[in-house]
Amino acid sequence: TLVEVADPRSLRPRDFRTNFVYRPTSTAEDLALCELPPLLESVLSGTDALLLVSGPAGAEQAELLDGPSGISARAVGQLAVELQARQARHRSGGSGGYSFFMKLHVFEVFGDRIEDLLTDQPEATRLTDTPLGVVVEGLRSTSVAVPEEAVKVLEQARRRQDPSHRGKAGTVVEVQVTQADYFAGWGLFGRLLLVEAPAMDCLAEDRGLVQLRDGFDTFRG
Repeated sequence: TLVEVADPRSLRPRDFRTNFVYRPTSTAEDLALCELPPLLESVLSGTDALLLVSGPAGAEQAELLDGPSGISARAVGQLAVELQARQARHRSGGSGGYSFFMKLHVFEVFGDRIEDLLTDQPEATRLTDTPLGVVVEGLRSTSVAVPEEAVKVLEQARRRQDPSHRGKAGTVVEVQVTQADYFAGWGLFGRLLLVEAPAMDCLAEDRGLVQLRDGFDTFRG
């Protein structure tokens, strides 16, 4: 799909080639039905997956992810339902060796600061480069087994966010899924990252102006 965006201050419109374009009236449910199934299947198969929702301030990307009907709650809830179904199938088939463990991290990135949203008394966090990539150390985690627990954890994390950071900070929900069958001798590990990230308006913002107005760390973040 070729999207043409016209800026009245520019002589020529800009063209953006996309795989799919949602309507302005599209809801979180619409995005979840289209985008989540392949991502969740990847995680359940032991592969990492990422959903990045990005836009300028005021684009309301947070509304797509937050809340009991948001994409984050739907994703974690659907993972929990599928994992429980797999465990039930193994038990009904006479195999009691299958087990799963699902763990959540939720944090906010504001400029060059990382705020842990799973605790009221966060510890010092730091970024560490490892052979597997950049790791955020010092974060709290919580385990969930049923959808209701996940919704409660995500809602508590949302309440810990500073309202003044809304639309300016990035929010990350990391879901780690571990599966193992001790009798069959196999194990799988996959991660789902749900990231809400602010972005400059490609038509109205300039890198130099952003750095002068908000500081270099804001642009880098």
